[in-house]
Amino acid sequence: DVFHAVAAEISAYRNSLIVETLKRGQSRGEVRSDADLQVATELLVGALMLDALYAPGPYQVRGIVAKTVDMLLRGLGNNPVDRGTAEATGDPV
Repeated sequence: DVFHAVAAEISAYRNSLIVETLKRGQSRGEVRSDADLQVATELLVGALMLDALYAPGPYQVRGIVAKTVDMLLRGLGNNPVDRGTAEATGDPV
């Protein structure tokens, strides 16, 4: 019970840090105002957890974080060029 309580508190704190970071991006116009920040947080954390659990080689946190954030920001970003390119090609960002 104690483990689950501590894990839940740590997860909630981590998630709040990610959401606050994305909110700052929204205030700077870098993240779309209609972006679901909770889902984005879950996508980021989920990708990192899967990589940590199932990556065949040594875990490289900086590499997977950079790649995952770049990919998420393409979908969350407020850059019409990125979204326009994806829409034009039919490629889901």
